[in-house]
Amino acid sequence: MLAWIAVLLLTTTYHLGYADFRTHKIVQPNIGSTIMALPTLLAANPMASPISHIFLHTSAVIHSPHTGLFLPPHRE
Repeated sequence: MLAWIAVLLLTTTYHLGYADFRTHKIVQPNIGSTIMALPTLLAANPMASPISHIFLHTSAVIHSPHTGLFLPPHRE
């Protein structure tokens, strides 16, 4: 439980650095981080989270033009 709280705290702190996430949209990265942290927390495998993080960002780059939430490096 403490590890999950740490994940949420770090995720929130990082994403509040971007103006897009200073609204109700802050929930989205926290949901994604929870999903990514589950394999690591359940299996105690430190590689599970970084691997899922790569796939999450790849998917976000592909699908972000179709949503109202854009990744800051890809904003026009």
